[in-house]
Amino acid sequence: MKKKQGFTLTELMITITIMVIAGGPIIYMFISSSKGTNMEKDHFSAIYLTQGLVEEYLADVYKNPKEVLTEGTFPEPYDKFTYKTEYDPVDGEEQLYLVTVTTRWPSGLKHSEYSLSFYISKKYYLDIEEKIHTAWDDEYGEMAF
Repeated sequence: MKKKQGFTLTELMITITIMVIAGGPIIYMFISSSKGTNMEKDHFSAIYLTQGLVEEYLADVYKNPKEVLTEGTFPEPYDKFTYKTEYDPVDGEEQLYLVTVTTRWPSGLKHSEYSLSFYISKKYYLDIEEKIHTAWDDEYGEMAF
């Protein structure tokens, strides 16, 4: 009797079916993991960018706060992110403002956003600025601003 070599068509079909059934969930797991990683990367980028805007705002608080930030986009490689700043006076409080910085980015079929809000008192910062000037003037003489 001759010895057969190779596989029959039935054996190949059964093997392929088993591989598809076992491999499908593994491939799906890798795809969804990659998608989740990209979403988290975008979220952390938004946090980083928003906190940078807040620092920029606080550094320029001596200017008219409404002119410091309004809305716009970030430079490369963050050009898919946009930001908007809302500046609202707090009722009943003199020179106290609520500032909200919101960063948005496309995420699948919708937009995701990250907001950071903080209160700022222009009076407090002006008082600190005056103390810094006075301390400097006492120590080193008058300085030009």
